[in-house]
Amino acid sequence: MTTPCNVWPFDVLPSRPSPFPGECLSGYLLRLANTNGYIKVGNLIEDLFPSYGIRRQSEIANWEIPLRGWEHAPIQTGLSSTELIKLTFSPLLHKFGVLPSSRVNRGKLRFLPDLVNPTLRICPLCLKSQPFIRLLWRITSVNVCLKHRVFLQERCTKCNTILTPIGPQHGNPPVK
Repeated sequence: MTTPCNVWPFDVLPSRPSPFPGECLSGYLLRLANTNGYIKVGNLIEDLFPSYGIRRQSEIANWEIPLRGWEHAPIQTGLSSTELIKLTFSPLLHKFGVLPSSRVNRGKLRFLPDLVNPTLRICPLCLKSQPFIRLLWRITSVNVCLKHRVFLQERCTKCNTILTPIGPQHGNPPVK
């Protein structure tokens, strides 16, 4: 990751982990907030996408779609817009002709509630070996981990609450 020379050092997050292959945007934002000491992931989202408003920012990130222009995200993360887009469903949507190349067309995204599961589901075995949330797990029709052949879990194993994607109410889990 390189930083453009016209960017001030304090405009860039001090810790900029690379995304894992197959990681989803919401999961990456959780990891990024955690490694940079944000108490709530919503504060990071507000810094990266200031003109969208905190509720709208979280909603868009939860659908795993790119934000128009990405605003400050490429500067603060050191990732290009292309690298950030790989964390979203945008490549899949482009493949099927749902998105125009320059921006998200809200009318054509009405099927997203059918594509993207509103709850978060995880494979605990995958998380033990590589702690990141896979974009594939966000697809509604994917119910089993393809690697371990176990059902994806949608409840916390400790408190039994339903797992949810990021939102302004979320704190950050500790990094192991």
